Amino acid sequence: MITTIDNTFNGHKRISEKGDKVKKGNFNGKSKLAGLASEVLLAQLGGGLEVGWGRVDHSQVYGLTALHQYEWTVQRRNLPYARSKTSMMMAHILDALSSSSRNRYIVFMGHAGDLSGVGFLLNAHWRAPPFPDNTVAPGVALRLENDGSRIKMEVVYTTYDTEEGVPLVSPVFDMPITEFCNLVVNIILTGNV
Repeated sequence: MITTIDNTFNGHKRISEKGDKVKKGNFNGKSKLAGLASEVLLAQLGGGLEVGWGRVDHSQVYGLTALHQYEWTVQRRNLPYARSKTSMMMAHILDALSSSSRNRYIVFMGHAGDLSGVGFLLNAHWRAPPFPDNTVAPGVALRLENDGSRIKMEVVYTTYDTEEGVPLVSPVFDMPITEFCNLVVNIILTGNV
């Protein structure tokens, strides 16, 4: 996959020739560069631009987003990062879903890092084809619903090849409210996932 990126950008410096290093908890090297490059290609696709100067087709872009997902998984789907960045949001989600509030809809806005953290802390895994598993690509959202006795999570997303305005939905989990509440409290207080 990295060779595809090298061929697309056709620069004098090849990403595939670089090594990977972790510096202050962050990737440096080919995984970081390949992840950024694949994100650029996805942005070009989403913006209706010619992707990779016409050297990359839609299906390749979705495949290459695995490079970006890998970078996010290594850097953000781990307990110290997710707990430090996502515990406050998880506490608000718990409060919203477990209260007898009259609010029918509550929307939490976040970045890809928030989606990744919530997914990791809830031990949730999702599929959103044609993206790689657990994608945090633009246009992806996690929807949690309390039906009175159970909490359901779905991933809601769109691709750049679907009919405009028509979201795709894929189930993630369905569990009793008490199990969900215990899970979140345990994560926030003890850090056990």
